Amino acid sequence: MLFKRKFAAFKKEAIHLLHEVSEDLSVYRIPFKIGESAVESAREYREHCQETLRKMELEAYSSDFLVRLASLYMDDLILTLFERADWLFQETHPKHPRKCALFALGGYGRSEMNLHSDVDLLFVYPDAPDEYVNYLTDAILYVLWDIKLEVGSATRSLKDCQKIMRGDVVTFTSYLDQRYLAGNQETAQKLILLLGEELASKNNTRIFAEAKRKEMLERHQKYGASVYILEPNLKEGEGGLRDYQTLLWIGLALSSFRHLEDFVMAGILTEGSFNELISARNFLWRLRNAIHFRVQKKSDQLTFPLQEQIAREFGFEESGGVLAVEKFMQCYYHHAANIKRITSLAISLLIQAPEKRLKIIQKKSTEHFDEYFGRLEGRIVPLKQDVFEKNPLNLLNVFLIAQRENLALDEECLRLLTLNVTLVDEEYLKKAEVQERIRELFGHIRGLGRILTLMHDVRLLDRLIPEFGEVLYRVQHDVYHIYTVDTHSIVAVYELTKLLEGAYDEEFPLFKDVLLQTPRPDLLALGTFFHDVGKGRGKNHSIVGAEMAHRAAQRMGYDDKECETVEFLVKSHLLMPHLSQRRDLGDSNLIIQFARSMQHMDNLNMLFLLTWADIRAVGPEVWTPWKGSLLTQLYQRTKQVLESGNFTKERAEKMMLEVRDEVVAALGNHVDSSVKRDFLDQMPIKYFLAHSPAEIASHLKQIEEVGLGHILIQITELKDENMNELLLHASSTPGLLAKTTGVLAVNNLNILEAKQYISKNGWALISLRFTDIQGQMLSEHRRWDLLKKDLLDIFEGRLRISDLIEQRKRPSWLTKKVARNLPTRIEIDNDVSAYYTIIEIYANDRVGILYQILTALSSLGLYVDVSKISTKVDQVADVFYVKDIFGQKIMESEKLKRIKMELLKVIEGD
Repeated sequence: MLFKRKFAAFKKEAIHLLHEVSEDLSVYRIPFKIGESAVESAREYREHCQETLRKMELEAYSSDFLVRLASLYMDDLILTLFERADWLFQETHPKHPRKCALFALGGYGRSEMNLHSDVDLLFVYPDAPDEYVNYLTDAILYVLWDIKLEVGSATRSLKDCQKIMRGDVVTFTSYLDQRYLAGNQETAQKLILLLGEELASKNNTRIFAEAKRKEMLERHQKYGASVYILEPNLKEGEGGLRDYQTLLWIGLALSSFRHLEDFVMAGILTEGSFNELISARNFLWRLRNAIHFRVQKKSDQLTFPLQEQIAREFGFEESGGVLAVEKFMQCYYHHAANIKRITSLAISLLIQAPEKRLKIIQKKSTEHFDEYFGRLEGRIVPLKQDVFEKNPLNLLNVFLIAQRENLALDEECLRLLTLNVTLVDEEYLKKAEVQERIRELFGHIRGLGRILTLMHDVRLLDRLIPEFGEVLYRVQHDVYHIYTVDTHSIVAVYELTKLLEGAYDEEFPLFKDVLLQTPRPDLLALGTFFHDVGKGRGKNHSIVGAEMAHRAAQRMGYDDKECETVEFLVKSHLLMPHLSQRRDLGDSNLIIQFARSMQHMDNLNMLFLLTWADIRAVGPEVWTPWKGSLLTQLYQRTKQVLESGNFTKERAEKMMLEVRDEVVAALGNHVDSSVKRDFLDQMPIKYFLAHSPAEIASHLKQIEEVGLGHILIQITELKDENMNELLLHASSTPGLLAKTTGVLAVNNLNILEAKQYISKNGWALISLRFTDIQGQMLSEHRRWDLLKKDLLDIFEGRLRISDLIEQRKRPSWLTKKVARNLPTRIEIDNDVSAYYTIIEIYANDRVGILYQILTALSSLGLYVDVSKISTKVDQVADVFYVKDIFGQKIMESEKLKRIKMELLKVIEGD
């Protein structure tokens, strides 16, 4: 029966080969006439067509209409060239048989052409190529190549075509898109019938369908394995046009579906998913046309510059602190996610029909969890078709089973979930049983990340938690957030799940210990899940999100105290990364203030874990050992204050003496006692609070080796933190720190932190933490030697730093690609530190910028003791702890204004 139905369908197509044009297209047809030069005529016609299509696109003609019209214009061009070649050959060879047929393949065969799509052509002949075939292909292809069209062509016999159909999945796929254009109809009919015969084989089509599904999965891996790629590929990426086309190919092969409506008639697609798929496909077609127009060639990569340009073209505008480009990309990800979700499920249903799957489940499922669900092949399966309609609570029960049993959901289960998520409405959310089950889900971090991912995939999560729906597909337009806000939030929870389940036992033992000590992991999971929920409403997302999280927790049935804890975590989630990466952790006043804000250890522990998960979930390269080290220092110093009371000045002096005693004891007789005394007596108290006894002892050993009165330049590897330390001990001169950072910059080294201590006798000890430009520890001793030489040349006056910067300036083609240029921002804080004015600078990165900033600060009479350097992909974000020449904070408003003005001049080149 299957053979007869498919064969009849292809036989019917083989009989009707006339090239027909629908009425809605015919009125827009552009006549193509060939003048003296076929190439010039074709080029002019092509340009005219492109201009017409672009104008119609800007006038908001539908994209499905435009891709068909673009295909018609290509038809008229190629058919006219065919007719001309055929007529010219006939003039000179009136009796020669003309048995070649011409087909369009691929997107052109489907009549789905964008502005610069490839033109795939197939010339078919019965037996062997003859004079006519050679003449025809040359006459058509050379013109198309001369007008710079991307043409993919093949010239094959019917026998070759049949052989390829049986052995080459890729070529066979293109044959599925065949559309007869011109030439011998008998040859064309034979090719179509051959294709029908191949598809009539049940075994062939099953093998083909599985091969296409495997090919799709491999393609996803190649292009990033996520819908949410920063610069997505509209065609080949996950959720791209190729996924849509794969559904059509498998539908044609397995079920003879010719149109998307056939999928609805067969129950593979619902009316809703059909409309979502059409909307997504049309959006991607429109977007692809816009890219083609801007780059003037075939291109499928939606790059950062194109995102901003096309966002404006598509009418997106900035509002409420949300950029136009972020709204545009949110729209893209929404459509791409729909394509991925709908096509994946539909392909599964095509390969195995629901009725057949249910019979297998009922026959083979041996373990039943309850009357609704069982286990089969390591997956949870529905025992009836109406499991969710009969008991809507099963929408949550099935995930509780999956979490408890550590099982995946069967495809049939996912299909039924997708069909029934609409059962979740306001009344559903008010039910006590629903609230109880949501609390139960979040009550177990084990398995929670995986479960939230599954719930999100079937679009249940945003219905159960409407606040989460506000960040659905919400994007941040930078080059280090690799996930949308919704996915990032789930990934953060997933990091906690993996931590608990032992995935990070060797890498993060402290974080695992803290998690095991946390009495309310459910509140930690909720705070982590909700930490960015306010980003759907623009600025101040931590404050807005805290209020949203509080309301959501109330609705879920948590009591007031529990809601306040969740609110605290969301409101405070930016605090620890900010303080650890951008503040001086040796500042006792800072630690005291932070400890007071934590109130107790449970809050500190949960915020510590949330911060870890948040940073880890931004992207694979965002977490670094250095950030981990800083976060751990902040946690441990704050823990010490919370457990032992306030950190007073007297306590700081006592700690300094304790550290000194430990240093002296550790060194023993290895360092001369006079050197120890002179060095330890002269260094400021801050030095002893910022470094461990082991670090101070190491500094002293190195200084003694060169002698107290000589310059020390020493580079070491900090392997645990994957970075290097440069230790410099030299006479304190104006601009010493600036010159040092300048030398590192021109050596393409990335400075993470700079500390400078001025002793009472006028010597400076500078500690610089740095990596290479890729963020890795510098292990090449050749480069160490070059760095030391440059530093000595600068310090001893043989070379000026400005000349060195000019010599080593990177060529423009080596500069980093950024998502966008951001305005320079300078903030001054006199509240955080008791002894320093803190200057924060956000500016676009360039070689030598840190040197220029430090030089400007020096010229303003400011001394920098500590600098935290953070070079993100978009900007440098540098923090400087400064005092005036009298060792005081800068409090005068006029001087603060002048500092800002001078820094802006230096940074922006005025």
